[in-house]
Amino acid sequence: MFSATKSENLKNLLNRSLATAAMLAAMAAPSQAQDRENREEKHFSGLYLGIQGGHINVGTTKGGSIGGLIGWRYQTNNNLVFGAEISVQGAPDADTSLGSYGGTVGFVTGPENTNLFYAGASYAFGPSSFRSSSRGFIANNEGFTLVAGYERALNSWFSFRLQGSYIDLNSVDISEAPNDSVPVFESGSGFSTTAGLILKF
Repeated sequence: MFSATKSENLKNLLNRSLATAAMLAAMAAPSQAQDRENREEKHFSGLYLGIQGGHINVGTTKGGSIGGLIGWRYQTNNNLVFGAEISVQGAPDADTSLGSYGGTVGFVTGPENTNLFYAGASYAFGPSSFRSSSRGFIANNEGFTLVAGYERALNSWFSFRLQGSYIDLNSVDISEAPNDSVPVFESGSGFSTTAGLILKF
C-alpha cells in the first residue's frame, strides 16, 4: 500500500514538473524567437570592410578613383545607425590619394530592414605636389568631407553602397616650398561619387 502511494506521488510530481517545464518553454519561445529576429534584422551593426571605386573631381584631380574603407557601426532597436569610418581613395591618373576619417548617422527602413540611408562628416587630408628648379616638395592638404549615401544589405555578410561626397582640401601648408615652386597637383574643393561592396563581420 505504502509503495503504491509513494509511486503515485512520484508520478504526480513528475507530471507536474513536466507540465511546468513545458509551460516555461512555451513562454520563452516567443521571446527567444523575437530576440533572434531582432538580431537578424540588424544588418548594419558591427565591424565592416569594403572596397570602392568611382569618379573624383577635386582641384586638379579629375578621373577615376579606387580605394578601401574600414568602419564600425551600431544599429539601435529604433533602427538608427551610428558609425565611425576610415577611408582612402586613390586617383591613379593624378598619381595621388585622399584619405578621411569621421562619423556617420543614418536610419534603416524597408520591409526587411535592409535599406540604410546615411550622412556624415569627416576630417580629410591629401598631398599636394610642387616642382621647383632645385627639388620637389610635398605639402599637406587638410580639410573636411561631407557625405550622403545609401546602402543595401544583400545578405548577412555583404551589402552594396552608393555614396556622394563633397570634399574641401583648401588648407595647404607651403611655407617650406622653394620660391620658384609650381603646383603639379593642387587640391581644392569638389565632389566624388563612389560605389562599393561591404563585407560585414
